[in-house]
Formats: sequence, structure tokens, C-alpha cells
Amino acid sequence: MATYQIEVFDEAISSFIPVAMVQPSDTGYMDRETELNQGEYCYRIRAFERGGNDTISISNEACVR
Repeated sequence: MATYQIEVFDEAISSFIPVAMVQPSDTGYMDRETELNQGEYCYRIRAFERGGNDTISISNEACVR
């Protein structure tokens, strides 16, 4: 079983920050809480494998204005 962490890039600190944890059964997510003073929001997903070798995978980025 895996869990997924949604992250957004914060230009002020030049780093991704966690936004939410979601379950594998979740098929969508709407970020209604993140308010950064920047023109573009870039998101990625960090997947954590459980019950094995604790592998972490990071998705490609998806950006929106």
C-alpha cells in the first residue's frame, strides 16, 4: 500500500512544500488552501511505498497559472 503527498513549489524558498496527503483510492484533488504570492503554481506527487523497501518516487511537475 502506498500513500501520496501532494507538493507545491514555493518560489520564495525555492523548494517544494507539502500540501496534502492522499490515499491511492483518491482520483482527484483541488488545492483550495495554498496561497502563495506567485503567478504560477507547480505541483508534483511524492509516492511512499509501504510494507517493503520504503521506496519513494516523485512525479513530473504540472504547472498552472
